[in-house]
Amino acid sequence: MDSIATSAEVQPMDQATQQNATKVQQLTEASDSLAQEAPMHRELIAQFRLDDAVSHSSALRSTARTMAQPAARAAVHPVAARR
Repeated sequence: MDSIATSAEVQPMDQATQQNATKVQQLTEASDSLAQEAPMHRELIAQFRLDDAVSHSSALRSTARTMAQPAARAAVHPVAARR
């Protein structure tokens, strides 16, 4: 009889399975929604043109690197530092 699972043992597994199924369904719906929106976003982005893409992209990368540096994130507003 030890090999037969009791209802109390199966119920938590069943609940977890149902929760996982619900999450999968929600993620599938969200994925489908994003897939439907993607063409519209591509069209909107395609409207933007840069004259000199190389210099602009390198400037953007440089700005991104600067913003990603820990010192830039750790900067505290002087008024907030006095508190």
